[in-house]
Amino acid sequence: MPKMRKTRLGGGLSTRYGTAPRRRHIDILVRLRKKHECPKCKVRAARRLSVGLWQCRRCDNQFTGGAYFPFTKVGEIAKRAAASATSMISPSESMEEETTSISEAESEQPKRKRSQMKTGNSEKEEAK
Repeated sequence: MPKMRKTRLGGGLSTRYGTAPRRRHIDILVRLRKKHECPKCKVRAARRLSVGLWQCRRCDNQFTGGAYFPFTKVGEIAKRAAASATSMISPSESMEEETTSISEAESEQPKRKRSQMKTGNSEKEEAK
């Protein structure tokens, strides 16, 4: 039996494609296969099930993410933007907005019935 060579993650590429793409490929595979933090239980137990689908081994929480990493840079930026947008509105301002919208809704007149909308005669009679 011939002597076996130890191959790492990039061993399948052998000498093809050049050094830089092979290193990039190995780097992606290393980061893909390590355990990641679960967003629900905050434990490093999340593994990839398929492209963009991740599952925590501890709490069985399934969540979506990137193809190679559970959290993408664009997703993190969007999360920060959403958090800052919600923190810009103070609780007192949101309470004032709710009370004004409720009072406006109460001041509106009730809607007409369907029969009155179709004929339109009842409004003319009420005006006389």
